[in-house]
Parts: sequence; structure tokens; C-alpha cells
Amino acid sequence: MHQRFRVLDSPASGEPRTAFLAAAAAMADPPRAAVVIGGGVARVDAVFLDAIPSIRCLISTAAGVDHIDLAECARRGVAVANSGTVYSADVADHAVGMLVDVLRAPPRLGGGAVRPARSLAGALRSGLHGQLLTCDFLCQI
Repeated sequence: MHQRFRVLDSPASGEPRTAFLAAAAAMADPPRAAVVIGGGVARVDAVFLDAIPSIRCLISTAAGVDHIDLAECARRGVAVANSGTVYSADVADHAVGMLVDVLRAPPRLGGGAVRPARSLAGALRSGLHGQLLTCDFLCQI
């Protein structure tokens, strides 16, 4: 990608976000992009949009749009789309799978998916009430 396009990498620059975007906006040949696709980490506001004035569409892979200034995008004619609930079923499946694992027994560090198969007879608990969840366990979630 770096061979075909000029890539501006904010994290690699080490500069604060506002300084990085201001420098990009001040370039003699500022960044040009019609579509920007992102994951919801970076705030999209007037400063971001000033740095890429050619943007016409913003697509977020995040479920929400809290990180996007929708009013500013609308004022500039930038279309905004996000993933909405497209991943909800997968996230719910993952959460239920983790809960089943917790009900079986808190995973040991390094256990995870590589532990040998075992019988579930007597291993399932009826709930989490009264169970002690340690920091080691919680850090793995």
C-alpha cells in the first residue's frame, strides 16, 4: 500500500492527534480520500474533516457513532454509515460461550482452547452466586 499511496500514519508519527491533523491539513498537497473506513477508535470531528476536505463518505465498523460528529458531517455533505447490529448475534454467541466456560470452571492461565476435552458430568454449576472471581480470571475476559 505504501508503494502506491501516500499513507499518513498518526500513531506511528508520535504526534498528538490535533498536531498531526493540522500538519496534514496544511500540506501543499493535502490528503485526498473519497471514502474513509475506520473502526471507531479515532474521533471524527471538524479537525479530522479539515485534514481530509475531499472526504464524501465515512464508514465505521463500530456499532455506534458516538465518535463521529454527525452534525459536522451533515453540514459538509459527508455520508456516514456504520455496522449497526450486524455483529450482535456473533457477540452474543461469544458471550454465551464465555459464560458456559465460566460455569464449567474458571479457566487457568494458558488453558483456554488448548485444554484437553473433558466430561461435563458434574462440571456445570447452577450459577455464579457465591463464586469467587479472582483478578487472574477477570483479566482473561
